[in-house]
Amino acid sequence: MIGSGAFCNGAGPVAAPVPLSGAGLTTRPLQINGVNDPQTPYPGHGTIANAMGSQLVTVHGPGHGHVALGNKAVDRLVVDYLRTGNAAASDAPGFFQAQ
Repeated sequence: MIGSGAFCNGAGPVAAPVPLSGAGLTTRPLQINGVNDPQTPYPGHGTIANAMGSQLVTVHGPGHGHVALGNKAVDRLVVDYLRTGNAAASDAPGFFQAQ
C-alpha cells in the first residue's frame, strides 16, 4: 500500500498494489491501528483487516507506534496474542509519549 501511493499523501506510486490475503495463515494476524495515526489513517484499516482476516485492535489515541513504547494495555494485548494467537480485546486506550 505504501509503494502504491495509496496512503502516502503527495507521494506518487512507485509500485503496483499487491493483493493481500490471509487465507493461507494458520493464525489470524494481529493488526493495531490508532484512531489518530498520521502515517496510516484509521479510515483505511478495513482494507487490510478484511483482506487478511486480522484481529484488529483499535488504539484510541495519537501516534504510529504503539508496541513497547509505554502503553501497557497494548503491550499486554500483544504478549497475550503471541502466547495464545488471540487478541484478548479489540480496543485499547491511547498513550501519548512526548518526544
